[in-house]
Amino acid sequence: MIKYNFKLLVKKLLGQDFKPVVYPQKVDELFELEIVFLITPGRSGTQTLVEYCIANSTLLSLHAPEVTLGAINHLYDQQRISSEAAKWCYYTSREKYLLQAFTEKKVFLDGDCKSLSILPLLAKEFPKSKFIHLVRKPASFIKSGLSRGYFTSKPSAFWGYLEDNDKTNLSQIEKIALFWNKANIIAEKMKKELPSNRIQTLIAEEMFQDGSEITKTFELLHLLNHFNAINNNNKLNVKNGQRKKINIDTVLMEEIFEAVDLICTTKDIYYK
Repeated sequence: MIKYNFKLLVKKLLGQDFKPVVYPQKVDELFELEIVFLITPGRSGTQTLVEYCIANSTLLSLHAPEVTLGAINHLYDQQRISSEAAKWCYYTSREKYLLQAFTEKKVFLDGDCKSLSILPLLAKEFPKSKFIHLVRKPASFIKSGLSRGYFTSKPSAFWGYLEDNDKTNLSQIEKIALFWNKANIIAEKMKKELPSNRIQTLIAEEMFQDGSEITKTFELLHLLNHFNAINNNNKLNVKNGQRKKINIDTVLMEEIFEAVDLICTTKDIYYK
């Protein structure tokens, strides 16, 4: 069982310089804001998407809003905190951004990829929220996760990785594959519950090749009016790319493809 240092957790959640902004009369109004959330395990073009929106729209776009919700995401996924607690953890961590969006009459793009497990909850609590399901090829995601030290040097408890407690003997590659698949299972369940103008899938590889895929997605979400008149039929520069390369030999690639075939059951929805 994972042991949590709750003093460290609180410090990480609230931040040393955290100062709550209390406007009681506006709390209910803040829950009526239009917010765009990203359904993704990360390493899938989130920074590229957010920086595109910063450059070409009036959205209040943040790639990694402080404070990260990695610990809360993991705790909620492990059923160690209630829905009500998760809701107010999100609100507390984002209050200043919600207030800014409310004051400036903007749509808030929350680019944090560490809130996967609580997104179905937030869809209910923020009835005007929208969701972009950002997908990258599973083998590419696994290679990136290996380079970043997923499930080894970066513990799940604070980085927000999703796991399966019933599967305790998985290799690092299999854990990363499972994480990728759980993100997409969350997205597919949400698609059954939300109308298409609240949730859309954006394939990372297609986005990188053509920036118009981003504006097409926002058009389907009925948010295109927040974008400038731009010529976006251009290949995008990938942001936050892999800084540390690892050697992927033939044996390791075989292990990756085997994990993709066995664990990434949602892949055929996006990649034929």
